[in-house]
Amino acid sequence: MQYQLEAIFNFLKYANAEKVLQLQHRTALVNMWRPGIGAYIIEIGCGQGETTVALAVAIGASGHVLAIDNSPAEYGRPVTLGEAHAYIKSSALGDRIEFLLSTDLLDPQVDFPEHTFDLVVFSHSSWYMSSPQELHRLFARVRPWARGLGYAEWDARPRHLQQLPHLLAVLLQVHAHSIAPQTSTANARSLILPDQGRLLAEKAGWSIIEERIIDTSTPLGYGKIWEVQKAIEMAEALIASDAVAEDVRSLLVAEKQLLSQLSRETRNLSLSTYAFLAE
Repeated sequence: MQYQLEAIFNFLKYANAEKVLQLQHRTALVNMWRPGIGAYIIEIGCGQGETTVALAVAIGASGHVLAIDNSPAEYGRPVTLGEAHAYIKSSALGDRIEFLLSTDLLDPQVDFPEHTFDLVVFSHSSWYMSSPQELHRLFARVRPWARGLGYAEWDARPRHLQQLPHLLAVLLQVHAHSIAPQTSTANARSLILPDQGRLLAEKAGWSIIEERIIDTSTPLGYGKIWEVQKAIEMAEALIASDAVAEDVRSLLVAEKQLLSQLSRETRNLSLSTYAFLAE
């Protein structure tokens, strides 16, 4: 299956060096969550499907992954979600995976019987949510459906200087989103720290049984360099807007300049990852 995984990451436009590191990263997450052969998994916020395919390999041909995202098929770049999912479905892993897009799991009409799933996974999806409260509601919503919870998100505490541009890009996007949420195009809309993610899960009824920092930083190629570009574009649009107060505009200018300068001067790396397994 290694060849299949590499082919999928090639289709997602990962450069060769980043592809290897990304595969290692997704495999490290799945190994921590330890889904068994034949497991039935639901993944929340699957994106293009990088973690989805690693899960599909781990559970074998008798397992199944229901991968859900609330974004439409045309979302994403350089490969859209719809394009990525169609390619994955055409691969040898396709029969193990079902993708559902434009799906809101907080909609009461979306429901599953108790313990339908062996594991529910949130893999690098919590920062895309509108607020920490939305993550808490989702943790609570899926609690009856699954026996285990696997969570992973970027750790906002940089361990290396080269990780600063990734953090600054996220902070700027979250700031810009908070200024104009009605018109926001931010990818990152919430900054959820490790302690907060763990607390939200516990408040929703989950018990953490293992947690760790996974320091599998990768170069900011396709994986995250567009977060830097997105943050700069959002800041520029708000700076040019008449609706932004002068003091806010000055702060946005400073944030944009700092991000632009540091992202040019360093070998940009993604943040490390905080992950836990709960039951």
